[in-house]
Amino acid sequence: MCAVTPDHATASNHEEIRVEHIDLDWSIDWAQHIIRGTATLDLRAVRVVDRVILDTAELSIEEISVQGRAAQWELRRWELGSALWVTCEDTLQQGAVSQSSCRMSRMVDC
Repeated sequence: MCAVTPDHATASNHEEIRVEHIDLDWSIDWAQHIIRGTATLDLRAVRVVDRVILDTAELSIEEISVQGRAAQWELRRWELGSALWVTCEDTLQQGAVSQSSCRMSRMVDC
């Protein structure tokens, strides 16, 4: 496996966990200027990990699940946006694949 180059434009833990696939199920409410829906991510643990950290910006998050179970999460501000910290109920072992879903919405200028 290749060494991971430090990326100073992200708050994610991309050196610990990789997004392998994203499935988006979104709808657009043109009258209210809102995109809402679900993003489902297939994740692979690069090493043992108990959390997933993703970069976000201006999201209203309704619910997060990991492996179909509700997960604890929080948004933490940082200089380039927000970092979404999701706690995995079960530690993911190196090489393990997990699925996480996020139901969210975002106001847009359209």
